Amino acid sequence: MTGKNREQEAMAVDAAVLVFQKMFEKIVRSHRRFNVNMARIGGLMKLVMSDEGQFKSTAFMHYGGVSADILRLIVVFLHATVEDLIRSQLPGNKKFSFQSGPDIDKALKHAGLDSSSLKPLYRPLTAMAKRRTRIVHEADFASRSSTVVEPWSVADVWQTLQWNLAVLAFYYQMLIVLTEPRQVFVDKYNKARKAMDENIEFARYLVKFPKEPLEVQKMALKDMSKSLESMMSLLRAPKES
Repeated sequence: MTGKNREQEAMAVDAAVLVFQKMFEKIVRSHRRFNVNMARIGGLMKLVMSDEGQFKSTAFMHYGGVSADILRLIVVFLHATVEDLIRSQLPGNKKFSFQSGPDIDKALKHAGLDSSSLKPLYRPLTAMAKRRTRIVHEADFASRSSTVVEPWSVADVWQTLQWNLAVLAFYYQMLIVLTEPRQVFVDKYNKARKAMDENIEFARYLVKFPKEPLEVQKMALKDMSKSLESMMSLLRAPKES
């Protein structure tokens, strides 16, 4: 190998290292922003779920006034957090917004990433994006003819929990895609997906609850409380790793 060839090879290695460093820095900055955003969201969820004072529910898992508006804010915040996570991986810091799974898929493929493992999460993320559009652009009216904003219902609370968990699962799976699969990321992704399944079981409790006798309702409330506590424990900010 001539001196010129060795110099060219060294320059190529330096360029590759620089590219890797920049990519790693983008991942770290994105990771930190995600932690901050999820800490804010977790704090807001805890505030509403305290069920005290002005945040007290109007009925079982029904919220109005400032509590409902905070839950709407959480949906908007979750959507923006996912957008930032994806945008940070796009070349040239291109603009990015999503309304559906195919929007996410197209952006990730443009970034040269294998999106196949993320596709199972597109459905809840799409539902979240649609609700965000309704909140931001339609004042969260149920229909175009509506003039009154409806309270945040049991179904809305359930969806908010599911979207929180979906965003967490998406984040950890993104880390697996962006870096070498670390067991800590795999475990946390699996834990978030398990919590999503538990939340679906929680929904079955909610559907059956009003139809059951009083004693059965009391037992169901205990089961639902345990299930909800398990899911809420996941909505704390991820620790730096």
